[in-house]
Amino acid sequence: MTAVPQPGVPVGYSDGLQLRVHTSGEFPTVCDNTRATFHQDEGALPVSGAVSRVPTAKANATCDQAGTYHLEVERVSAKGSDQARWPLELRMAVEEPLPAGTVPAQSAAEFGEISKDQVPRVDGPARAVTGGTGFNDAVRIGEGVWKDGLLPAQTRWYKVKVGWGQQLRYTVDFGNEPTVDHDDLVVRRSFVSTSLHAPSRAPVGTGTEFSAYKGYFGKPSVLDHGTVPVTWTNRWEPAAHVKPVRSAGDYYLAVSLGPDTATFAENPAVGVVLRVEVAGTELAGPQKDAPAATDTTDDAPAAGAGAEKAPAKDTAAAEGAGWASPWVLAAAGGALALLVVAAAALVVRRRAGRGAGGPTRGGTA
Repeated sequence: MTAVPQPGVPVGYSDGLQLRVHTSGEFPTVCDNTRATFHQDEGALPVSGAVSRVPTAKANATCDQAGTYHLEVERVSAKGSDQARWPLELRMAVEEPLPAGTVPAQSAAEFGEISKDQVPRVDGPARAVTGGTGFNDAVRIGEGVWKDGLLPAQTRWYKVKVGWGQQLRYTVDFGNEPTVDHDDLVVRRSFVSTSLHAPSRAPVGTGTEFSAYKGYFGKPSVLDHGTVPVTWTNRWEPAAHVKPVRSAGDYYLAVSLGPDTATFAENPAVGVVLRVEVAGTELAGPQKDAPAATDTTDDAPAAGAGAEKAPAKDTAAAEGAGWASPWVLAAAGGALALLVVAAAALVVRRRAGRGAGGPTRGGTA
């Protein structure tokens, strides 16, 4: 589920979305739940979360049964937060089971060679790229060094192909930004952040390895993130940095610059450099002892691709973030609600005291 408030409007640290997927009937069983929040009170950025109904290994639990499942979505907002409607996008997918007789490879819960002590092993000049505004127009990049620019309260999106058995490792370097002199003694600061999402668009946790959020004062700052090896059986691991890494495909990188950067940055945009490594040999499938894949085509853009225009104002909420129809409410961030079910019902609720008749920003939800 994706929510796209107007960038930079007032929000609380714990504002966001509460998601639950549960069985139907008089006494429903909750199969999965999560709370996706802004984790800062500086101003709104895209907020995303995902829940899954994944059958257990023994297939004998209540949530393993075939039938109708319900997805419940609740907006959580503090009193002082912006009360305008949030455009929402729901994405649901059904995953086919492995073919009969297939023995999947063992789960992989360790970062191994791409741990926090190992920087991406890539070199060379940075290639210019302009990231997308959301999942739908995320710009494909590959292994290498890439450069872009971000405005305050803006999020840029990229995607990288990661195959079975492979790992993604990347860093984001935010440049030194000249600051504006002020007569008062107030220390002005903001933040920089990155998030990583699986092909299902479910967020991938950082574990104890990586730093995906830091304060920003205009001085150089580095964030890092990555995945464990992509393995089908990771779905049965409990850790948030392992469980989502269960499918080969496009992994999505989002990079954000805090709204308050505008109070001290001398230039409109802050330069960023991404260093991306895809480690390991791509395997032909999820099965145990799978051979190396024969088709490992990487269609990342050539140098300069996507860099024809300078970083512009992020109008994702108003322009649909790359979606073809205004009726499909787009998201500059978010995640897949991956429900392996026959059907799903969506209920959107809002905290008491927030009516539905207020002003709308960034579309209609």
